[in-house]
Amino acid sequence: MLNLDFSDSLTKLNFIGVVSLFGGEIAISALRYTALIRNVLLSAYFTMVLSPGLQTVSLKMFKQMDDRVSRAISGGPRDDRKDIMGLSASGKYKYVGIHSGTKMSVASILGEALIGASKSTNPGDTIDVHCSRNVKQRRDLKLKVIEISMENPMEDEGVNGKSFGPIVRVDNKLFGYRSVLMCMIPLITIAGIVITLLAEDYLVFSLISVNVISNVLVAVTTRSNGIRYPIGKPSEGCPKGDILVETSDGTDMCMVIADEEVIQYLFQKSLIMPPNPESMMWKYGHILAAYLSYIVVVVNIILLPFSTAGGQIIFGALIFFGVVQNILLSTFDGDGMMLEAIQKFFTIQPTKEYVFQTRSTAVAFCLMRSGSEDVKPLRHLLPDTETFDIWFENVLKVANGTPIDTPVDNKLLVNLNMDLQDAFREYKESGNLEVVDEK
Repeated sequence: MLNLDFSDSLTKLNFIGVVSLFGGEIAISALRYTALIRNVLLSAYFTMVLSPGLQTVSLKMFKQMDDRVSRAISGGPRDDRKDIMGLSASGKYKYVGIHSGTKMSVASILGEALIGASKSTNPGDTIDVHCSRNVKQRRDLKLKVIEISMENPMEDEGVNGKSFGPIVRVDNKLFGYRSVLMCMIPLITIAGIVITLLAEDYLVFSLISVNVISNVLVAVTTRSNGIRYPIGKPSEGCPKGDILVETSDGTDMCMVIADEEVIQYLFQKSLIMPPNPESMMWKYGHILAAYLSYIVVVVNIILLPFSTAGGQIIFGALIFFGVVQNILLSTFDGDGMMLEAIQKFFTIQPTKEYVFQTRSTAVAFCLMRSGSEDVKPLRHLLPDTETFDIWFENVLKVANGTPIDTPVDNKLLVNLNMDLQDAFREYKESGNLEVVDEK
């Protein structure tokens, strides 16, 4: 009886499949760095590796196309082009306009990066606000205050007759052991290609070469038209743009002091990756990269088991180094890179962090710090009771230097007014390193 034993080949097939699945999300994460750095040649050089997860990347690229074949390969709703690099907002932050009362989710990853990456760098920029009343348990409500101004107006750099802002780019910073490894791994890949060629293992030589070409094409075509700022101006007569951002758990807050134009650019408008049919790289390059990456994975699975043992070892070693390279690329601080891109057009003052023991003190401080003349936008942050209505009126009086009366029979109002005085004292002393205790 004929006995067909494919156990050895199946083992090799499983190896390729497992590696491809393992490296898929890492390969997608690595695209962010290669799309944001300024030098396209350096971006291409860093991706001259055998990247596992090409199938996952190609499926994401098919999601950006809207023809019958791409829908058959990768069905469902079509993706925004920037989704492949994780440059869409996560929706984890919500904010309210301190003057306008506008309630929105942060729609731009630039705003999310600003909130996440902005931290106080000097010891004096972190202030523990004194609490006059006896609080049984420290609440430690943190409030970051970020001041932003727009120094360089953005010019319209239209694409295909439409208005778009300049391209978001960051400098090519190479330093430390990570950058040394990132520069060495493509050299190791080139050495592997040379070794297979000298060993006359033309099958593995061809597989490695096509895999490298596919990965470079993915990186170059993904960044072909660039990630761009949106263009737009706020309407005349808009209120001041100061906003108060809350995290999902409500334990931390971030106050952003800026004009409405800045708020719209960084918090309301999403980044754009516009299509450009006039660009050969957009018209043909991204299609070629998607199909080639998808086909290469299939070819790897079919042909690699027929190669020599030495060729398979070299291929496996280069796949391992490809995983390492993608990990190195994906571990660059995404928020830090976005913050660097923001600083090209916006001036960010040193962030100050305040630690309050009561929520009412933090809310009062925000109203004073922004110079708000209306308590309605932030009224929802505290209980909807008559006592708090009276207290909010007191906040505006204290901010304007008007004396307030505290009924002794309303203990809650007494405590709230103590919090108000703490907020007012900190508002006056916010430029000092230490808070003056008025006891």
